[in-house]
Amino acid sequence: MPVTLRPLDSENLSACFHLEVSDEQRNHAQIEETPEMIELMMEDPECVRLTIYNEETMVGFIAYSCKEGTGGYQIERFIIDHAHQGKGYGESTLRQVIEQISSLAGCDRIVVNYMSFNEGAALLYEKVGFIETDEFQRPEELESEFGARYAVLFISEASIATEMNRMQQSLDHWKAEMKRREAE
Repeated sequence: MPVTLRPLDSENLSACFHLEVSDEQRNHAQIEETPEMIELMMEDPECVRLTIYNEETMVGFIAYSCKEGTGGYQIERFIIDHAHQGKGYGESTLRQVIEQISSLAGCDRIVVNYMSFNEGAALLYEKVGFIETDEFQRPEELESEFGARYAVLFISEASIATEMNRMQQSLDHWKAEMKRREAE
């Protein structure tokens, strides 16, 4: 389903405040209310804040920013309103944002994080090319048992080669560790 991305501005801010996640998403994790989330994103002057439309109906919000010194960008927040989930807006949005970010100078990867219980998000990110990393965090402010998972979309061949090398080194380390433990 095609969507249109528009900058968050004074004319669509009020409508954006009314976007909501599903009850299931809200019950599994501490998710900021939409006005709080937008206020957080507005504090970062480098953050790109976009509203997501299907024709003239706002269906979501996405924000991203450059991560200094990493060669990468991070999708900071992404929400499709509960009434519009499951209609393809998420995939269409991510494909457009990936195209937009990957055209920026110095971008070789895009990072996104999501709650580990959110299988729908994991499937969506995988569908558009993200690869889940072995990173896992359980932020202290989250009282639930779920932590944040990370996924990366590699833009350049150099970043793919770097990540493959890192993964091989990790694999070699664990193979050596297993051999050492077997020898004990």
